[in-house]
Amino acid sequence: MKKLLIFITLALTAISTYAQINTKLDSLHTVINSEVNQTKRGLEEQITLINTELKANKEQQQQALKSLEDSAKSIIGDSLGGVRTQLSNLVEKEVSALSSLIKAQNKEMAKLNGNIVSLKDQLDGNLTKMNSQLDSLDSGLGDANKQLETTKLSSELARQDIKDNVLYLLGAICIILILIIVVYWLTHKKHSTAQNEIADAKTHLEEQINTANADFAEKLLEAMNKLPKPGEAGDTSKNPEDNHGLILDFAQQIATMENNIWHLSKDDGVRKRIERATKNMRETFKTLGYDMPKLLGTEVSENQIIQIRKRREDTSIALGKNMIIRVVKPLVLFNGKPISGQPLVDILENIEN
Repeated sequence: MKKLLIFITLALTAISTYAQINTKLDSLHTVINSEVNQTKRGLEEQITLINTELKANKEQQQQALKSLEDSAKSIIGDSLGGVRTQLSNLVEKEVSALSSLIKAQNKEMAKLNGNIVSLKDQLDGNLTKMNSQLDSLDSGLGDANKQLETTKLSSELARQDIKDNVLYLLGAICIILILIIVVYWLTHKKHSTAQNEIADAKTHLEEQINTANADFAEKLLEAMNKLPKPGEAGDTSKNPEDNHGLILDFAQQIATMENNIWHLSKDDGVRKRIERATKNMRETFKTLGYDMPKLLGTEVSENQIIQIRKRREDTSIALGKNMIIRVVKPLVLFNGKPISGQPLVDILENIEN
């Protein structure tokens, strides 16, 4: 029973308490609503005031922009007017300067035209003089060609005379050699007491032959010196290759004379004469554009292009060495190039092991 009473008491207490709370909540809700309404009204009033201020500011800004635009238009108009004035002044100045410049150039052109006319007259006079000079040159060239033909004919005749002289001299040398052989053959059958006379005659004949060779070398040098040098008769008078045959004949004669005096003493007068003449002939070759290297008495190198006809062993020279003792066919160069083919020689060598 007590428990029931206590429960009822507690329930009544809770009901009364809930009622009081609801009452307080209703009053609190009413207060909040009134505060919210007041705040809302205040905000609406502030918004209205702000809108009013914004409209006033907008109108002020529009007025300021309009005044600024008006002032800018007036300033720009004034500036454009000044620029137009300055541009017109500058254009007038430039036009006047160009006009004066054109006038000055027109004067210069007039002077140039006068100079051109005078130069044209001078050129016409010079061309007339040149034409007359060319006519005189043509006639002079005709005379020169005639002289060149005459020189060519004389050189051909001189070449033929030289060949004939060479053949005559060679024939004389051959006759002398035959006479030596005949005399030696005839005297060989005689008594031994005549051998000294034969030896003397042989020596005398050899001396005569050597003297004849020396005379022949000097005459050959004189004949070579008579050949026209390049440029003496004109570059077009004769082709240099036309002299190859004659130069090769001279070179062969030089090689033959050098072979004949090789056995003579270096102090021999005939040898000195012939060596002097052959040296001068080689120098004459160089003036004609030819070169005849001296091979006699030199050593054959490994890279040298040369043909060896005969080899003879000689222990008196250094081991492994060789020496040219006879030039059968000489080497002749024209402008640095061989025109005689490979030279042909005889050599002494020492190849003992």
